[in-house]
Amino acid sequence: MLSSTILSAGDASVLSQITSPLALMAYGAIAIFSFLGGLNAKKQHRNTRFFALLAASVFALMLAAGLTMNVIAAIIGSEERVAGNVYSKSDGLPILGALVAVAGSGEATRTKEDGSFTLTVAGSRKSHTHLIVTHDKYIEADVDLSAPGDHSVIRLKEKLPLLNITVLDSELISHPIPNAVVTVRLKGENEILRGATDQGGKVDFDVSSRPETSIYVVEAVDQFHKPSSSEGNVFSLKQVILNLEPKKTKLKVRVLDSSGASVQKATVVIRGLGSGQTGSDGIYSSVWRTDQMQATYLVEVSADGFEPRSSTIHTDSDQLLTVTLDLRLEVLATVKVNNGPLPGQQSRASSNFAIDPPKDTKKIRWIVEADSNQSNISFDVNVDISFSLTSSGQDKKFKVTVKSGREENRFQNDDLYICEVKGAAKPFRVKVIAVR
Repeated sequence: MLSSTILSAGDASVLSQITSPLALMAYGAIAIFSFLGGLNAKKQHRNTRFFALLAASVFALMLAAGLTMNVIAAIIGSEERVAGNVYSKSDGLPILGALVAVAGSGEATRTKEDGSFTLTVAGSRKSHTHLIVTHDKYIEADVDLSAPGDHSVIRLKEKLPLLNITVLDSELISHPIPNAVVTVRLKGENEILRGATDQGGKVDFDVSSRPETSIYVVEAVDQFHKPSSSEGNVFSLKQVILNLEPKKTKLKVRVLDSSGASVQKATVVIRGLGSGQTGSDGIYSSVWRTDQMQATYLVEVSADGFEPRSSTIHTDSDQLLTVTLDLRLEVLATVKVNNGPLPGQQSRASSNFAIDPPKDTKKIRWIVEADSNQSNISFDVNVDISFSLTSSGQDKKFKVTVKSGREENRFQNDDLYICEVKGAAKPFRVKVIAVR
């Protein structure tokens, strides 16, 4: 809506006629001729001289007035009032607080509640004046006043919403992932935006310069989590939550005995992580979050009948740790054995010995220590029974055909001896061991 000047249309028409260049030239010519005529008039024609000079003065004043009016008209006519309204293009509602500025000048104003504004524009510049209209929530508009059409109504297009990306851990409830790398790209095209999440797991992207119909692919990843992505347009993605699955490492500890056999039900403790028991294959396995693991851990292994062992597992390389356990043995007796009967004895080959194993003993093991060429030694074990009123003194067979490595259930006795030795070429020793 434009308003021309302070003068009315009639006033402007009269002013333009009396101050036209042709009129001003006529005023000047008449004034000059009248002045010259007055100077040349004879003294007896005083009245003629008076009126000639008077006419010269009047037209000189009219010339001066015309020039002055032209200057005033130029000044007054150089300003034009520009008024209009700014609306939202999407819903048609007026926009409050939009900044309307005249390009290249300091002239600017803000729209009122009804979206209206009023500005003064130089008339001499109006033909090439641009209005720049801006608002935080809308795309900037450039209005060319010289272009045809109604400039009193300006409609702004809303900026596209920011992509608000939140990256969370899929296993830990509402747990943000800071420093996750988030990329945004148009579907089917290369990456266009990249950012990192803050301590709250959030990052924003401005895609207002892209078409509303664009389909985006948003992907997030970090060193301890697997990638996750989502796709959609800017409106469906304006609040995106990406849940990243944590990367995990499987640790295995295999427990063997000295013969290479698997040890079942061995207790495995990985200090700082957890513990468990080996299965039938002698393996204890566990899965742990990579982001919650150290580089190395102390592993402690124990099992009934074996000496405990400790070792170190490296989570970046040694995912399978093999631990070999030695039996936990306790020597109950060491017996010197003759390769035949002792002098004066029919079959006895040793002195008496006692067996008193600890309460946690699982087995009693017989171990023959002899030369390598005496590997087939066997013997019997008797109980030495003394003569008394209740006993005839006849010794009692206790174990028959005992060989090296033989295991018995736990027993206890104070008067045992070895007899009936076979396969021995020279004296040897027998160790009786408690397996705990």
